[in-house]
Amino acid sequence: MTEEIRTQSPEALEKERVIRRRKELSFELAESKEVFVFPGLKTGALEKLREAEKLVPEGYVTPIDELLRIFETEGFIIERGQQLIVTEKLSTIVTIAPAVTGPGFYGENQLHIKNLVTKGEDPRLDELITLAAV
Repeated sequence: MTEEIRTQSPEALEKERVIRRRKELSFELAESKEVFVFPGLKTGALEKLREAEKLVPEGYVTPIDELLRIFETEGFIIERGQQLIVTEKLSTIVTIAPAVTGPGFYGENQLHIKNLVTKGEDPRLDELITLAAV
């Protein structure tokens, strides 16, 4: 009996490497509870967040402008959210939460990390932001 040997394409191998590294960094930064300075949002992210906010009944989430003010004042921490099944593998949502008032408030006081810009202040954070956009 011969076993079929499957080889992955370079693209598939790179995707696996990115997922593995994103998971490592998100665990490391979330467990550290390290507080980061809010670097700002990517171009176009604020408009998308405001549009998404309109779809949620008032009072269910912190308004985005207020949330940004909190991030700018308190800084933020990395939080790992729910795991989703993506292409038959578990993928974890990486979000940021206000450093003081937000930890543990899943959804209502959080922002997906892919919305942030990189500022060069912490190479681990910049790498995580970059990998989240992939």
